[in-house]
Amino acid sequence: MPRDLATRLGCVKPRTVAVEILAELEELDRGQAVAIAPYLNDELVRAARERGLLVAAFEASAAIHECWKRHRTSLGDETGVLEVAPAPKLRYLAESGFRTTYENGVVLWSPVTGAHALWWGIADYHRRQGGTAGRLGFPVTDEQSAVQPPAVLQRFQDKQDYGHAVTEALGIRCGATAYWSPETGVHSTWGGIGEHYELLGGPSQRLGFPIEDEEAAGPSPQGTTGWRQQFQRGVILWSEETRGVAVLAAPEDAPASTPSIAAYYEKAGGVTGPLGFPVGPRHDAAMSPRATRGTLQRFQGRWRYGVEITDAWDGEIGGATVYRVWRHDAEPHAVSGAIGQCHERQGGTGGWLGFPLTDEIHVELGRQVWQLFEGGAVFWTGPRDTIVVRGEFAPAQVDDLIAVLGFPTHAEEPFGRGSVQFFELGVRTVLEGTARCWVGPNRDTR
Repeated sequence: MPRDLATRLGCVKPRTVAVEILAELEELDRGQAVAIAPYLNDELVRAARERGLLVAAFEASAAIHECWKRHRTSLGDETGVLEVAPAPKLRYLAESGFRTTYENGVVLWSPVTGAHALWWGIADYHRRQGGTAGRLGFPVTDEQSAVQPPAVLQRFQDKQDYGHAVTEALGIRCGATAYWSPETGVHSTWGGIGEHYELLGGPSQRLGFPIEDEEAAGPSPQGTTGWRQQFQRGVILWSEETRGVAVLAAPEDAPASTPSIAAYYEKAGGVTGPLGFPVGPRHDAAMSPRATRGTLQRFQGRWRYGVEITDAWDGEIGGATVYRVWRHDAEPHAVSGAIGQCHERQGGTGGWLGFPLTDEIHVELGRQVWQLFEGGAVFWTGPRDTIVVRGEFAPAQVDDLIAVLGFPTHAEEPFGRGSVQFFELGVRTVLEGTARCWVGPNRDTR
């Protein structure tokens, strides 16, 4: 036993011989030498330090013991010996340290982080993640209260520190955090997702606690790959191209059935669906001519819009937008592709088309598509690009229009005191506010 060996070594006289034995033991079996370090008498410790033997082990042993005294109630009694804790494999120029295990946890020490205790759930989680050699590395704080007890958090090294904005706000250099709450258990955040989460305010703000660990995401329709992490009220996605972006669910106090952009996004397939990665946060959309207000969030889409559109997006580069009006039961709707470009060129929600009222509706096995907006319907077929039919329609009315006239073949043109528009199977006129359909021979051109 280490304690017995330390006692016998302490009885060796003269002291120089004991030191020589300790030096040889460190060379032949450093683990054994480290294990007995906490039990050596003060005289032998001073002599060993003068020879430069086990200096870090002696420092670690003292610091670990002091840490244990502060947290004895949580840690319980010692069940293991002082032993080497390996350096984090992913952290550049990381140093190894020491650890001692207890009934309910472990105390870890490194020259950079000092001694910190882990117990119960976070200790088990840290061990499953590979301990100090894993992604989290050494703890840089003790356990702290998170939001309100009994929820807790603990900061760790990770493979690199967060940026200055985060470490300045937290008041400590770290690159990962493990969170525990009764509802979610233990999960950690790190890297780009962790940094974005901290910038958004962590668990005290809208997203709440993480409910899953980070997982790979993608590829998106544009071939982008990255990472995603689910939280109580939303998800954060990260890629080299888009960086960290949150997609938020309904607020905590909203009914469980309340529609949200996050729920719509997941139902649409998330990253691998037609929307791809989000390219910017949710923000207010322009008020429509019908005084409708709402929010929007931009996504990659299947392909990027032209720069004449994205230049007005404040640095967000994508090809799809999800809109939701400010009504508690309003379902979100996505606008993308050729119809999305048409909508953007007409001024988006602030233009005469306003907010979308439906998603894209595919006809003829997807070869023809239409989508309804507040100010009219936008039709698309590959050969003709997009054509708009103005008017306030219900979805069933558009179905009826297509059943009678087919898809439009030309844009609306002035006609007397109104307008005329040609369709596959006839003509639609609007005179003094009254619309009429005139069915003629099947034709695609005038």
